[in-house]
Amino acid sequence: MKTLNALWQLLLAGLLLLSGCARLPQPEFVPTTTPYQILFLSPQLRYNDMGFVRHNVDSVVLEIYALGKPLYKISIDDYQICTPECYPKHLFIQHLFGEFAPSSLLEDILLLRDIYGGENLTILERSVVQKIARKDSMIVYTRSAHKMVFEDSMRKVRIVLENVKF
Repeated sequence: MKTLNALWQLLLAGLLLLSGCARLPQPEFVPTTTPYQILFLSPQLRYNDMGFVRHNVDSVVLEIYALGKPLYKISIDDYQICTPECYPKHLFIQHLFGEFAPSSLLEDILLLRDIYGGENLTILERSVVQKIARKDSMIVYTRSAHKMVFEDSMRKVRIVLENVKF
C-alpha cells in the first residue's frame, strides 16, 4: 500500500513538473513568401521600405524593415491596433480613414481583400479596381498580381504593396 501511494505521489509530482515547464503555444503566422516594397503615407505616418504582411486567425501584422532591421510594426487584432501604442480599433480606423470606414478596412487592404463589401468592384483583364466616394473620402483601390494601391485623395492616405523580385 505504501509503495502504491509513493508511486502515485511520484507520478503526480512528475506530471506537475512537466506541465509547469510546458510552454504555451505561440500564435502561428503565415508570412508572405515574397517581400513587399511598402509605401504607407498618411498625415500621421510616412514609411517607404521593405516589409512583410503576416497574419493568423486572430491578427494581422505589418512589419516594415530598414537595412534588414525592424523599423515599424502595426499589429491588428479584433479589438485594437498597436503602433507600438495600442488604440481601440474603431477609433484608429476612424482617425485614419474617416468616420464611415468599416473597422476591418486596414486588414482588408493589407490582406488584399475587397473593401466596403465589394462596392463598385470592377474586374479588368489583369486587375481589380474599386472606386468609392463617401462624404469624407474619395477612394481608388487597385489590385493586380504584383501590386496593390489604395489611395484616398481627400484624406491624403496612400498605401502601396508591391512584390519585390531579387
